[in-house]
Amino acid sequence: MLHLVMDRVAAIRKTAAHVFRRHPEIVREVTSAYDRRRRVAARREKARKAAEAKQVAGKPAAAPAPASPSPATSSPPASAQPS
Repeated sequence: MLHLVMDRVAAIRKTAAHVFRRHPEIVREVTSAYDRRRRVAARREKARKAAEAKQVAGKPAAAPAPASPSPATSSPPASAQPS
């Protein structure tokens, strides 16, 4: 009996998520908190594995690219005086 009820609840939640897909606050009300937490944990784990894979490949995970100033925004050196 429990299995049948769980299947029915899952079908209703899936239908509600589709019907109210443009209203995330309503979707949040009908989706299971457990499922939401599980999806968040899966996304975090995937991101962690991707970061580790980048580190293993020799690329730093969180190192930002060096910002080189563009010629248009760079100021002239202090020693260069206009004549």
